Amino acid sequence: LGFFQQGIELRQGTHALLLQAKELQSSVEQQKELVAVSRDQVNAELEAALEAKAQRVRAIRPFLVPSGGGGMHSGNDHELDFKIKNLGAPISHLVIKFECDMVDLNRSVDSLDKGAHIEFKYKFKGSGEGLADLLTLNYLDSDHNPGVEQFKVVIDTTSSLPKIKITV
Repeated sequence: LGFFQQGIELRQGTHALLLQAKELQSSVEQQKELVAVSRDQVNAELEAALEAKAQRVRAIRPFLVPSGGGGMHSGNDHELDFKIKNLGAPISHLVIKFECDMVDLNRSVDSLDKGAHIEFKYKFKGSGEGLADLLTLNYLDSDHNPGVEQFKVVIDTTSSLPKIKITV
C-alpha cells in the first residue's frame, strides 16, 4: 500500500512540477512582451526627443541673407555697398572675417536681431577686375551653440560700372 501511495504522490509531484514549469514559461513570455513594449516606448520617446531637438535647432537658427547695394563712382575711385540681413532668429558674438582683398572690413558685432542688418562699404581704385573674397560669419545661436555661414563676395565688372555680387 505504501508503494502505491508513493507512486501516486510522485505522479502528483510530477504534475505539480509540470504546472510550475508551464507557469514559469508563461511568465517568461509575459516578461518578453513587457520588455518589447518598454523598448518600443523608449524608442518612441527617444524619437520624440530628437524631433523636439531638431525643431529647436530650426527655431533658433538665423537666416543670413546677403545683398549687394548701390555704390558711388568717381573716375577710378569706387565705393560699393552691401549688407547681410538676418531674417531668422537672433544671434550673438558675431565675428565677421574676410580672407583676402576685403580684410579691412573685418569686425565683431555683439548681436544681430531678427530683421537687423550689417552694412559694408568697400572702397577701391581701378576696374575691380579680379577682386574677390570669402566672407565667414561665426556666431552663437540663442542656445549658445556655435554656427558658421560663408559667402563669396566678388566685384562684378561685366557692366560699365563695377558692382558687388555675393553668392553662397
